[in-house]
Amino acid sequence: MANDNWTTDELKITILAYIEMLNKQLKEEKYSKTEYIQNIINSGVNRNNNSVRRRMYNISAIFEDIGLPIVKGYLPLRNIEERVKNEIIQIINDTNVYNDLFPPTINEIQLENYVNLIRKLNLKEIPKGIKKPIKRKQEVILYERDPRVKVFILQRANEKCELCKNVGPFKDRNGILFLEVHHLLSLSLGGEDTIYNTVAVCPNCHRELHYGVNAEDKKNILLNYLNEIYKQN
Repeated sequence: MANDNWTTDELKITILAYIEMLNKQLKEEKYSKTEYIQNIINSGVNRNNNSVRRRMYNISAIFEDIGLPIVKGYLPLRNIEERVKNEIIQIINDTNVYNDLFPPTINEIQLENYVNLIRKLNLKEIPKGIKKPIKRKQEVILYERDPRVKVFILQRANEKCELCKNVGPFKDRNGILFLEVHHLLSLSLGGEDTIYNTVAVCPNCHRELHYGVNAEDKKNILLNYLNEIYKQN
């Protein structure tokens, strides 16, 4: 089959065109898929229109598997041999896709999403970074907190994490073993700032509750723990 014999140069030309289309799509700029395909063929890709389109479908499948957005209209097609798939991924790694698809951001959630996607792409080059980060203003929604609830929770924990049961990892400036207070149902989702929705945990467990693969199981352990303490149904 012709697909099995694509050269590295042919793949690279096609992938760069795909990324360029994706950039235009994300910026909501108009472009013509037909013109791009013709330009690919004119650039030395010795394939017909249908063959180039099928390769675009393959690239969509790889982008989707990695977790990247895909060009609309190029539905993922996964009939691609492992050797070619690995070569496409390597070419993606060698392009400037990081700069094009993952620009600097002040949004913490978006930043973490970018980090997870780039890690799947196996970043190898040393990034230039930002020597003088731009300051940007951002509206932040804050919730009122009852300081007495926080004190009560820390006293209840008695310097031991209520999840892993280990003592706080270090002493703070007041000489108290450090723990962080966590709302099991976040305030942004309607959670209460009460002793029945709040626990004291070490920084490690706190991060796991936010980002861990077993976060939901850990949350349920803490919910059962609170139910036992306060006999809530």
